[in-house]
Amino acid sequence: MEQRDHLEKQIEAMGQFLARLFSKLASKDLAATESNDVNRELKEELGFDVDELLQMTEEDFVPTLLDTGKFDADNLEKLADVLAEVARQNEKDLYTRALLIYDYLEQSGGVYSIARNAKINAIRILRGV
Repeated sequence: MEQRDHLEKQIEAMGQFLARLFSKLASKDLAATESNDVNRELKEELGFDVDELLQMTEEDFVPTLLDTGKFDADNLEKLADVLAEVARQNEKDLYTRALLIYDYLEQSGGVYSIARNAKINAIRILRGV
């Protein structure tokens, strides 16, 4: 029971972190120093920075995130939102990673989300897919 409570606290903390990070990103354009701050914060909370996320194979990307034990469907979607926002501002390759998460959520049998579907379509249009 204590282990489950600990896991729930980790997931909740990750959700709060991702919401704060997305709010920060969405409120302004990313300068170089802010990009470094985002990388540092991701590394501290996730154990991965943007470059490490990009180096993961597409097949290993979502399973690696799930293996951290810090993600539920809501947190995965928040991370995809963060990656899409960073991609919009300066790291176009992150769109692929955001799509991988959104596609995983669509296929995992969870709740269908019109908002998520709109995000997927917007990214595909931006990428010309």
